[in-house]
Amino acid sequence: NFVYLNEDVLYDVQSVNASLSAPRANINVAGMTASASVPDGFLQGSLSIERSAVTLSGNDPFTKPEFYANGFSGIWEYLNATGAENYFAITSGYLSSYTFNASVGNVPTISNEIIAFGNKIGQTGVSSFDGQTGDVYFTGAYAFPKQMTLTFPDGATDAVQSFDLSFNINRQIKPRLGQMKAIPETFISYPIEVNLGINLLVDEYSAPAVESLLCRPTQDISLELLEGCAGTPIRNFNFTSGRLISVSSQEAVKDLNTATLNYVKLINDVNDIGTIL
Repeated sequence: NFVYLNEDVLYDVQSVNASLSAPRANINVAGMTASASVPDGFLQGSLSIERSAVTLSGNDPFTKPEFYANGFSGIWEYLNATGAENYFAITSGYLSSYTFNASVGNVPTISNEIIAFGNKIGQTGVSSFDGQTGDVYFTGAYAFPKQMTLTFPDGATDAVQSFDLSFNINRQIKPRLGQMKAIPETFISYPIEVNLGINLLVDEYSAPAVESLLCRPTQDISLELLEGCAGTPIRNFNFTSGRLISVSSQEAVKDLNTATLNYVKLINDVNDIGTIL
């Protein structure tokens, strides 16, 4: 199984879910028992992809601005039951969601969903991808304790137990009469909300007054994920102007104390997403 976006290969793909649909609507006519079924809406498809985190941020195509402002091509190549090569292709696809999750004791994961519109979806439009050469296999790195570093303006800690960063990009279709099969023009519904959740080990934690969250200044936060054995960086995230929206803490007799911090950041230019990843 191989997944390519433009001419970039997605490494360490664990699962792919491909779908396509041609929406229809029923039209009822007075005095008739049967109804007519007619096309209703644009042809559309999607690719949902889950993969293990790769070694370097540069190996993730979604760190590149070209994957946000403009549509891109993609293809999933796989072998069927007889060993013959099969594929599912899209043209003018758009990233609709991105989630990065890392926790101690697990291989970090990246989940993406890509949507596409028009008549070039499925086994049409693209027959092969020749942009990638060489070895495309890689083994995801394991997240060890003290390998996730969180940096605030006033300090840093390696007591991170888990974090997840996610965002959705909602696109609206600009319909035109007679273009149901064509690739439609789309536009992004702003703002884009980026969410960051962090779970930490703490000696003790004093929750702030809830009213203080309303006027608390934004914070610039950076997260670095290191490979467990060599200690080389796997990913770096720069979450600037993040606003703390909720906190929680947990204490138990047999467990270590933890605190969970949830931040949100609003983006009004899709090209700014690449500065986070």
